[in-house]
Amino acid sequence: MLLAAGCARLLDWDDLRVDPGSDASLEAAVDTGFDAAQDAAETGPTSARWPERPAGATTPGGGKTLFWVARRIFLGSQDHDGAPVTDAWRGWGYDLDGRCTTEASDPAVHCKPVGPPSGVRDGDGCRDNNYGARFMGPVVAGTKRAFEDEFMTSLVSGAATWVLRLDDVGDGDDDPYVPGALYVAASTATPPKFDGSETRAILSTSVVDGDLEKPVVRFPKGYLRDGTWVSGELAPADLRLPFGKRNSTPLSFRAVVLTTRLAPDRTTATSGVVAGVLSVPAFVAFFTPLAADFKLCPGDPIYTGIVDGIARYPDLSLDAPSLQDPSKTCDGISMGLGFELAPIPPPTTVTPPPTPTAVCGDAGTD
Repeated sequence: MLLAAGCARLLDWDDLRVDPGSDASLEAAVDTGFDAAQDAAETGPTSARWPERPAGATTPGGGKTLFWVARRIFLGSQDHDGAPVTDAWRGWGYDLDGRCTTEASDPAVHCKPVGPPSGVRDGDGCRDNNYGARFMGPVVAGTKRAFEDEFMTSLVSGAATWVLRLDDVGDGDDDPYVPGALYVAASTATPPKFDGSETRAILSTSVVDGDLEKPVVRFPKGYLRDGTWVSGELAPADLRLPFGKRNSTPLSFRAVVLTTRLAPDRTTATSGVVAGVLSVPAFVAFFTPLAADFKLCPGDPIYTGIVDGIARYPDLSLDAPSLQDPSKTCDGISMGLGFELAPIPPPTTVTPPPTPTAVCGDAGTD
């Protein structure tokens, strides 16, 4: 119950749908939609995996450098069409470990859950997204506010957002060499049009020495397969998620893959997916600056309760090649997000992020 109340306070939601008098209310919200028959149907051969690299030389081919800005970022309470759906998290992310995990999964092939086995079930097509199942799903299900709608509204109003750069983009559907980079764009004074006419300033935290040609987040092994750009195989990356009152909050993935489908004319990029795994400390680092915006600080009993709950989220093994090690307790939290992109001209300006008001010492500073 402490965790449910903490989430409501964090997001300025004080009207929970779950029963505030029940200590099991949060777990009930977590388990909503976990249907045994559906789980059984999803243990078959179909898995949600990203496309493999096509054959060919991974060398430059004279393609274009293109930039896109994220006009939508899906957090896990809406489906791919932007409709609020119970357990929408099940459709986000990828099957990271190559296994279909249910409550009845063979312990010989899965790491040991920190909590009950019901806390490590996969989504549709065996997608790994325990962030969605244990955090985003329960928080949204336990409130009467359209949190993700409000977040989307902030993006179309000009809030900070992602900018994706792709290099050496050709005309074909397959290309073994399309490296990329990810920036965070600063907020704008007026709502953007997302029509390809407006450039965006880039936050200085996204680049080295103020140089747009030195992005902090690079995907040197990116490629194009069947019209879908893939950042490469699973690899570590320190992303920053544009969110809330802050320009960004850290997402330090131990392993992550990004994909997006490019239109044949390269004017749009849709069906974007971010799928990865974070350590518990990295997840807490992602959560802490968001909590600080609502004056929820380390040392506060509610903050402590939420962090204690996060410690029970792991469903993967961080250091195992397959992200599963049945001899160890799970220590990685899977996460699935989504995005849609619109074209922009090449950015030319780097700007520092605004200095956030200190609420919890230096917690959550950009």
